[in-house]
Amino acid sequence: MPSKDDFLIESADVLLDVFRRAEKPASSFRIGPEMEKHGLVGPGRTPFRFRGPSSVEELFKELNRGGRFRPIREGEGSPVIGLEDGTDSITLEPGCQLEHSGAAEAHLHAVAHGLKRHIADLTPYSEANGIAWYGLGFHPYARQSDLEWVEKVRYGVMREFLPKRGARALDMMLRTATVQVNLDFSSEADAMRKLRVSLKIAPIVGAMFANAPFYEGASRGFASERLATWLAVDESRAGLVRSVWREGSTYADYAEWALDAPMFLVKRPGRVVPNTGQSFRSFLADGFDGERATYEDWVTHLNTLFPEVRLKKTLEVRCADAQGPREANALPALWVGLLYEPRALAELEAMTRDWSFEEVSAIREAAPKQGLRTPFRGHTIAEEAKDLLALATNGLERRDQRDANGRSEAKHLDGLAELVAAGLTPSDRLLAVSERSPVDLLWGVGGTPEGVISAAAIKAIGGGMVGRLWPRNEEERQAAIDAGYDLDRQLTQDDLVSGEDCFFSATGVTDGDVLQGVRYEGAGVVSTESVVMRSRSGTVRRVGARHNREKLRGIVGARYG
Repeated sequence: MPSKDDFLIESADVLLDVFRRAEKPASSFRIGPEMEKHGLVGPGRTPFRFRGPSSVEELFKELNRGGRFRPIREGEGSPVIGLEDGTDSITLEPGCQLEHSGAAEAHLHAVAHGLKRHIADLTPYSEANGIAWYGLGFHPYARQSDLEWVEKVRYGVMREFLPKRGARALDMMLRTATVQVNLDFSSEADAMRKLRVSLKIAPIVGAMFANAPFYEGASRGFASERLATWLAVDESRAGLVRSVWREGSTYADYAEWALDAPMFLVKRPGRVVPNTGQSFRSFLADGFDGERATYEDWVTHLNTLFPEVRLKKTLEVRCADAQGPREANALPALWVGLLYEPRALAELEAMTRDWSFEEVSAIREAAPKQGLRTPFRGHTIAEEAKDLLALATNGLERRDQRDANGRSEAKHLDGLAELVAAGLTPSDRLLAVSERSPVDLLWGVGGTPEGVISAAAIKAIGGGMVGRLWPRNEEERQAAIDAGYDLDRQLTQDDLVSGEDCFFSATGVTDGDVLQGVRYEGAGVVSTESVVMRSRSGTVRRVGARHNREKLRGIVGARYG
């Protein structure tokens, strides 16, 4: 049945209606998160697949066992390619990356709760089938040929067309994952102001969230393989949209850019007409294969454009790598603090007013390799990152949206703030103890027992560690002094672990950056992943184990029940 928006475009002004219809008062602004992740199955970390055991097909059946979701299909008899329940949706990127689009919420605490609920939804099936979810910007292990394509018509068209427009188009489709946020605007001036400043800082935000250091199991020296991938994708539909950089730019400026981007296809009831390579401007003027441009065609086309920040029915910020649960909420928090609070937005506009397109483009080119060490105006973008974080933090404090414990939305920036303060990215954290990594140092604060444990691991792999005691308050400080500790003394790994033959071992309980958590595989079988290190020999062993719970109970008792 045709929709009310399935009408022919008779004038250029109609192209702007998609933006005008989306305008709303600031009191109605919402936050719409989108978070993608890679699924890896079993101790061998094989890619999550569309069909078969431990697959998308089975996961969707399990999630919808109680009928909570409505299956999403492209047509009658076609496979399920997503689920939705009226507020949330779970959809698929081309290489079976799982995307959660959360409900549009009024504040960030609700956004965080929605992500927590989504993870809880996934957990039973994932644990039973040995699936670990990795919030990384690029698949850490898989080759392109290892990944199974999602059976979606548009992806088939993109698969054939996009490689002709960029050398890494298939990597973009199959191996990347992102965290995004959709934000609202109140008017044309508000939308274009937010779009302009967002594009200016997008490469710096991308560097702040760089979280894709691995390519087929090893580091190639990139802070973000995903950011590097996007530099080799069809630039006519991606990038920084030069046409909207001038102050006073309008919806028409963005529409003019979009009109010149190549199309993928035209959808009509019961059929799809590929028209790859034809610009929408040409389709609007001349049609294609007997078809004329409709309003729905235009809306579809806008959704096939991939700039760092995309204007459609919302302002979609797309520039960040996928993250683990802690930093995943930091991305919407950063943008809400910058764009939804009037003073922060004004200060951001002032901060970036004289940044040129060429300067920001140079940051975009360099950041995939250099992260926050990318040079800018005689220093590095780490300084701008700190400024952005301060603006966002202050903006969130002024929004004054409190959780049940009285904390503001700024709490969702805590993990990111620790990294930015040290000039580090999430990738630096992953790579700091890898001998094939360009990262030499990771800085942080933690508990004393954790420090000793970390020293044992670092000593076993031949790394170095320097620290000192850091009391949390005056009471702890005085107790340490009374016990005879020198608070100014620098401690190395040898001070914390004095022996030359120390061992370190760890087994994952829940999924982390280093180890996969416990998996219940059915029929009384449990799988675990462990790492064992010895300093004397420098040996590091990874152990993937399968345990028979019934036999273990017979040996050691009920604790294995």
